[in-house]
Amino acid sequence: MIVFFGDNGQAHVRGKQFVYESGLHVPLIIRWPKNFPAPKNFKAGTVSDQIVQSIDLTATTLSIAGGKKPPKMEGRVLFGEKAEAPRHYAFGARDRCDETVFRLRTVRDKQYRFIRNFTPDQPFLQPNDYKRRQYPVWTLLPQLAAEGKLTPAQAALVAPAMPPEELYNLDADSYEINNLVTSAKPEHKAALKRLRAALNKWIEETNDQGRVLEPPALAAAKGATKPGGNPSAEAIRPAGAAKPRQ
Repeated sequence: MIVFFGDNGQAHVRGKQFVYESGLHVPLIIRWPKNFPAPKNFKAGTVSDQIVQSIDLTATTLSIAGGKKPPKMEGRVLFGEKAEAPRHYAFGARDRCDETVFRLRTVRDKQYRFIRNFTPDQPFLQPNDYKRRQYPVWTLLPQLAAEGKLTPAQAALVAPAMPPEELYNLDADSYEINNLVTSAKPEHKAALKRLRAALNKWIEETNDQGRVLEPPALAAAKGATKPGGNPSAEAIRPAGAAKPRQ
């Protein structure tokens, strides 16, 4: 079996490392060998509208190889004799990347995406050395904002803070521009309530480890804890933690 997929979305300002569709949606192609009977629910030459997460690949390949899925594995078996029920939701997360600290959580169904920003006080264009050097638009946006040349949608990227919650109707707004969190339409209010509850449940069930942010020194060191040009283990040890034995 050959599996082709991407590890992240587009490498642009609102793509890679963010939880919008352009950052999380990746290609997935699965080819089954011709000389072996295709597994149950696998139909060659077709496009599936099933919601899939990358973690489902591990559960699926393990099952096809004859293994048993561990009880706590979140991935679902996509096809074969042990295929599981299709997903209703796909989840995503973003914490610190390089030295830049965010805590973003998201969930989407076949029509809507909901995003919860747990660090709304941080600007979208937080300082990031990698993006400053590799993404020309990263430094161009503030310059154009100062010159008054951005549209309202573009200007949102240089705002000093981010909205605590975002909701997008992907059928009507594929670029996720119109935030529907405050919409009075019943269908949008129902979607917000449903997806907010689904995300809260997922955070609890998975014991989300991002609920406690890393110490600032660790973030500044980009996660490095080894001595030599980086903060010492003593500096990054959370307050109240026991000092390691020598």
